[in-house]
Amino acid sequence: MKKALFCYDGPIMKDNNNNYYGNEFDDKVLKRYEHIAENIKLLIRVKKVDEDVIENKFSKINTEKYDVGECLNLSSIKGLLFNRRIVKKQLESEIRQTDYVIARLPSIIGSLSIGIAKKLNKPYFV
Repeated sequence: MKKALFCYDGPIMKDNNNNYYGNEFDDKVLKRYEHIAENIKLLIRVKKVDEDVIENKFSKINTEKYDVGECLNLSSIKGLLFNRRIVKKQLESEIRQTDYVIARLPSIIGSLSIGIAKKLNKPYFV
């Protein structure tokens, strides 16, 4: 079974019941990659929100088909200074275990994943 790792800054939202939601990011985006791999894991920044914040503003992401790996924030100076090394280790660990990397750009997590995929000789898609 082929595995793919989808790397993107996001964020996606997560409610108290562990449901995930996206604004511009939803199941339609992920369906594009189902022909590449049977198992797709997301490595993405997750923002925890209360259910009342969702209120039909975001699309629910069906995580029955996908695994979600939460990634620290790199979209700020503080995040880049304090979280970059942790995220790079997380990316390298995940990329070692996958067959393909899918990098959604522009994003810092996506860009870092491409560099690591090259270093590990893993095929990647942008």
